[in-house]
Amino acid sequence: MSISVVGAAARIELAPSCDAAGPGTLTVLVTGDGFGPATTVRVSATGPGATAAVTTTATRSGTIRTELRLPARRGTFTVVATPPGRAAGPAPAAAFTVPCGADATTKSTSTTSTTRDVTPPPERDAWPAGPVAIAVAAALLLAVVAAAVRRRERKSRSAPRSPTPQGIVELNASMQVAPPVATPGSPLIITVSADTPPADMVVGVALVIPPELGAVTGPGSALLAADGAGRITFSALVDPAAEPGSVARVSALFSHGNRPCGALSTLVPVAATRRATPPQPAASVLRIEPGAAPPDLLVRITATAANDGRSFMCEVLERGAEPGPGPEPWILRDAAPSLVAARLAEFTAGDMTARQRRDVLVGAGRELFDVAPARFQQVLWRLVDEGRPPRSIFVCSEEPAIPWELMVPNRTLASGPELHEPLGVAYAFGRWVGDPASDPRLGNALQAPIQVAPFERSVVIAPVYTGNQFLKWSEAEADLVAELFPGERLAPADYDRIDTGLASATAGLLHFVGHGRAEAELAQVLVLEGRQSLSSTALRGMEGARSFGRRCHPAVFLNACEVGRLQPALTGADGFATAFIRDGARCVIAPLWSVKDSIAHEVATAFYRQHAADPSRPLGEVFQAIRRRAYGPDGGEDSYAAYAFFGDPLSRAGR
Repeated sequence: MSISVVGAAARIELAPSCDAAGPGTLTVLVTGDGFGPATTVRVSATGPGATAAVTTTATRSGTIRTELRLPARRGTFTVVATPPGRAAGPAPAAAFTVPCGADATTKSTSTTSTTRDVTPPPERDAWPAGPVAIAVAAALLLAVVAAAVRRRERKSRSAPRSPTPQGIVELNASMQVAPPVATPGSPLIITVSADTPPADMVVGVALVIPPELGAVTGPGSALLAADGAGRITFSALVDPAAEPGSVARVSALFSHGNRPCGALSTLVPVAATRRATPPQPAASVLRIEPGAAPPDLLVRITATAANDGRSFMCEVLERGAEPGPGPEPWILRDAAPSLVAARLAEFTAGDMTARQRRDVLVGAGRELFDVAPARFQQVLWRLVDEGRPPRSIFVCSEEPAIPWELMVPNRTLASGPELHEPLGVAYAFGRWVGDPASDPRLGNALQAPIQVAPFERSVVIAPVYTGNQFLKWSEAEADLVAELFPGERLAPADYDRIDTGLASATAGLLHFVGHGRAEAELAQVLVLEGRQSLSSTALRGMEGARSFGRRCHPAVFLNACEVGRLQPALTGADGFATAFIRDGARCVIAPLWSVKDSIAHEVATAFYRQHAADPSRPLGEVFQAIRRRAYGPDGGEDSYAAYAFFGDPLSRAGR
């Protein structure tokens, strides 16, 4: 809910939170003509049960922000702001009446304001300047936005909403930013609307305001429930130092049962005048899988408009906990791919004993944990200290390069240094990466995949190599997959056959066994027959692969290995993972560096045998056990740690 009232010398914007039981909070923003650092304003609210009042002082920007604690969230409240030199009475500087909770559906909002001492501004060709004129324009703009939101809500609520064949519930959602062009030092009102969730379903909403734009001035997260109004209003204040002409990305992140169910984003321009092109309202579809098991920790990483590989926002949600303060900035010293390459440089350099390579991997993992978001570190250590560490961690990130599963939690206490197992060993761990601009009905970083889906049939790609490229275990692995999940083998395994074969395939599992090699920027290339190859870039344009992903939503296992490997080479799996996820895959398994062919076959065999024995076992737990072999006391084997699981750690191939 957002209301602006213009009085003789003041403008009031209200961002109430009136959707749940218990005391309420009204966040009030007051901007007045001539307000300065010494200006004081008395803001009061009267309503059922008591009167709330506070006298507050303006900031340097001339904007006063205060919060009024109300005795109840249901009822009709009158809010009055009295600037200096104006006595409260029959004609206050600015006032309005706002219905909250149940009353909001039955009572209309009325506004009153005094008009004395107001001098109409002269007519101008350009947009009028001055705080009062801008306030008038803002009030009109907010009224238009509110009307547009109501029309969108009526339209979305009238549309039928039926579950998908997999039981997915879809909700229409939208977001409006007012004013649509930010002005340094001025407030922003962000209104998020969604279809009313089904009974007993609660959807969490978190607002992302990047630091280069400003900061949230009220609660940064809230809940949408079946008995609510289907609309949440957030307030923010644009940084007075925000750069005119810049563009900032404002997002709303949605979750249900501690699993991400979608996001909305829009680019908000910053301008000293109102002439910048305003953004279009954001709209999307939320996808919720009722009954899906929630991870103990959900970490969401969103990129900022800078898209420089360094600037992100991070939010950490605990299972069963109340909504937190909202996302916080996470700024890396270097671009993520460069940071990863630097941390793992020694790991891939020269010949080492197994023990040496394990120790270097642990050391790199400690350094990676040191650059992890501060919020994540704080929450993890608190849970560990409370004796209730998480059993599962789900990282949903628009930054795909950092290998979270290799992070080694470490800290120094009064008793001395403390070192824990890597995240991918201590917990059932999964990463979900992608582009938030992709179709929410398919896959992106902020939309959780289907958690339960059987493998059923398979498609196997197993190139036949000769000479020194011959793979001893390739045929046995292809036969194992075909035995457990009968389907089709695409032969010959060249580019054209793969394209046409996937275009008509129907399967829940895609398995590749063959060679992989590293190219520039940690990109991975799969080696095919006939001296051909398939890169993640080519995969994005392969129509057969795109069609297969959108129709079948498969699990994808890219078991790329290297014969006679002397030392690992970073290949990076994020390019293939992002491409497959964007086109609908529900999980992707791939090594982060070149692995030994014998170990690759052993990992695939263990994975599929365990699945056949217990289809209900979470896939994140399967790879948790596999990775543990890399950190054994005898030195282990790094190939076991190479496998990244891109998916929900609690996903299963059966119930």
